[in-house]
Amino acid sequence: AHSHIALLDSDDRWHANHVARMFDAFDRGFDVFFSDHAFIGDYPSCFTQRGFADGTEVAGDASLFAMTPQAALAAFLRCCPGQTSTIAWRRAIAPELRFRTDLDPAEDLLFFCALVRCARAVAYTTEVNVTRGRGVSIYTGTLDWDAPGAVKRVCNSLRMRRVVLVDGLALDRALRARIAGVAAGLE
Repeated sequence: AHSHIALLDSDDRWHANHVARMFDAFDRGFDVFFSDHAFIGDYPSCFTQRGFADGTEVAGDASLFAMTPQAALAAFLRCCPGQTSTIAWRRAIAPELRFRTDLDPAEDLLFFCALVRCARAVAYTTEVNVTRGRGVSIYTGTLDWDAPGAVKRVCNSLRMRRVVLVDGLALDRALRARIAGVAAGLE
């Protein structure tokens, strides 16, 4: 069996140093790794676009940052800085973890939250190591309110937030209140 898992969407591209950065983080003892990414024609840096600047710089590497699992969970629920093609993890921390097929779209965020909860330490790089393409996107194709699937996207986003609140996910009071507020706004 393979010791690490990394996903790559069919319309995304890993930059030449992405895999090396992943394994650098794993060699330093991190269980989950993700990188900044760009989206063709939309934003050159997800982290900049979403205001993500959490974490503590790892000594000796100005572009590698460490986060506790709780801080990573809060970041994903606040602004989802990662994307499927940017995330990699040690298989041993969550060998049975799978995407929920009943929350499409919204299953990826719930997956990321469950994944970071299994980690002892999370790392990310501020380097843009992935470029998202312009292929078929189940999620972005539903962002306009009159788009087919828009109602399903909103309903699944609400369901995902309710799952997060019911499961608890070891959330602090402020984060639970924020998620509950977003869920109430979707109702």
